[in-house]
Amino acid sequence: MNKPRRRHPFWWVLTCFGVLLLLVISWYISFDIVYAERAMPNISVGGASIGGLSFDRADAVMADALAAAKLAKLSLVYQTNRYAYTIDQLGVELDLPATLDRIHRFGRTTNLFTNSRERFGGFFKFVAPEVAYDFTSGFATVASNLAKKYNQPAVEAGVTVKQQSAIVSPAQPGRELSGPTLRQLVGDRLGRLQLSDVILPIIDSAPAVSTETATATADQINQGLSSELVLTARGQDILALSPKQLWEWLEVYPEGAALVARLKPSELEKFAKSLEPKVNQPMQNAIFKLSGKQLVAFQPDRPGRVLRTQAAVDLIQQSFLSSNRSVELAVNYLEPKTKLADINNLGVNELVASGVSNFTGSPANRRHNIKTGALKFNGVMIAPAATFSFNKTLGVVDETTGYLPELVIKGDETIPEFGGGLCQVSTTAFRAILNGGYPVMERQNHSYRVVYYEPAGTDATIYPPSPDLKFINDSSGHIVMQTYIEGNNLHFDFYGTKLDRKVVLEGPKIFNITQPPEPVYIETSTIPEGETKQIDTAHRGADAILYRRIYDANGKEIRQEEFKSHYVPWPAKFLVGVKAAPPVSTDLKNVPPESSGSEQSLVPLTPSEPAIP
Repeated sequence: MNKPRRRHPFWWVLTCFGVLLLLVISWYISFDIVYAERAMPNISVGGASIGGLSFDRADAVMADALAAAKLAKLSLVYQTNRYAYTIDQLGVELDLPATLDRIHRFGRTTNLFTNSRERFGGFFKFVAPEVAYDFTSGFATVASNLAKKYNQPAVEAGVTVKQQSAIVSPAQPGRELSGPTLRQLVGDRLGRLQLSDVILPIIDSAPAVSTETATATADQINQGLSSELVLTARGQDILALSPKQLWEWLEVYPEGAALVARLKPSELEKFAKSLEPKVNQPMQNAIFKLSGKQLVAFQPDRPGRVLRTQAAVDLIQQSFLSSNRSVELAVNYLEPKTKLADINNLGVNELVASGVSNFTGSPANRRHNIKTGALKFNGVMIAPAATFSFNKTLGVVDETTGYLPELVIKGDETIPEFGGGLCQVSTTAFRAILNGGYPVMERQNHSYRVVYYEPAGTDATIYPPSPDLKFINDSSGHIVMQTYIEGNNLHFDFYGTKLDRKVVLEGPKIFNITQPPEPVYIETSTIPEGETKQIDTAHRGADAILYRRIYDANGKEIRQEEFKSHYVPWPAKFLVGVKAAPPVSTDLKNVPPESSGSEQSLVPLTPSEPAIP
């Protein structure tokens, strides 16, 4: 006998779900049949139940409800104040056609899920489609008028300055009507046609800067500006800013929730600029002089200082309220290369080289320039392995540095310029360099032979910035230059560490002597007609060679050098006075046009190096 087959529970669940789904679908479809021309069940608007009514009846009920609502008043309330408005006075228009359309479409949209929610939701409880309405410009006017009554801006706490004292102005809270919130609250009432009171949404606004913040700022100012602010550079007092000055520059302003106390930037920048002459100073190397055979200090060393003006402004601004009443200024320092403390380590032990030249017959301005220039080199110190530059040490040559006009060789002329005669100084230095055996890196002879520098071949011309006279201190110690004048002789003495070497100079050998060219006569109207004035003297040309041999302590030659010089023959030059020429006509009417032939080739000119004789 066959046993009945037992059905699996899964099939029971599936069957039940299918039956339930069929019922729900049938129920959903029944709404389209039963309520084809009626409002969905269990819906009401503004307390008026219109569920299941025909559309015509529902429309009439809603028309009556909206008409009644227009006659009623909605009260806006704040504390004990009440403001009652009709719908029209409030600036709102109730839209009957749009409201009826919402009722007709309720549960009948194209969205299945929305329809299901509205249809089934209405079956279990009353649902209320919202009344359609629009806000007009009148509502904005109502809100604006109410805001004028109740809006009160918050008062920020502040700090004012009176008689060198910071005084607190306390904060006051504000209040503000929220227009968007009022619009939302009124809309909620109208959408449901429930015209209950609306509490005005007036919000308290706290000031950004509180009284506590202002009090703390005032206390900091009063305490910080009770004493002067001392400005220093490496611990040295430069200047003190008095409390009175700081109070005059003080300004306080809000920034977010804080109060910022600062010194007025324009005043502070102006003050920092005025500090530059007090702070800035050139670097000064220690200068030594020889007293007998002992090296003694002649000028102390001093670091150079340059104020970083903007950084100083920032530092003072950051520190003027600090409890530390001293501000180290932002300064760039240039340390001296030679210091007094180095006096025992310089290796300046004895006279190691000297040079001399004679300037007999020099005019007064030339003598003045020689003396002024020689002083620039007195006490100059040259470190081991350093390259000495005559022009760099000499510096600026003009009337501001004490020089007078005197003759210099410039191009093919001998003309007066400030500093004429300084080549007497460079020539004397060159002779000391030769005698000391120091390597010569740059040297140039004069264009023509000058009597002050005889014998030929031992001179050195300079004219800043070029040509220059340069040599290297190849000794193990420093070299200190000492310059002085005896009668018509200029002396350069080098003191340092003597090397175990011997310097032998041979020559100079002078040859290829040529006579000066014929005199040159230059016509000019700058002197009387027929008068002759000599402006340059004649010089013979020549070549010269000076040999320098250097031997070590054992007599072995370690270096041989030739110093060659070429001097051009130089004509005497005269100015001859002539009658001034008549003005040149500028009438070009009869001038033939330019030639169309080939251009003439241009011959470049090689300029001569200028020199200070």
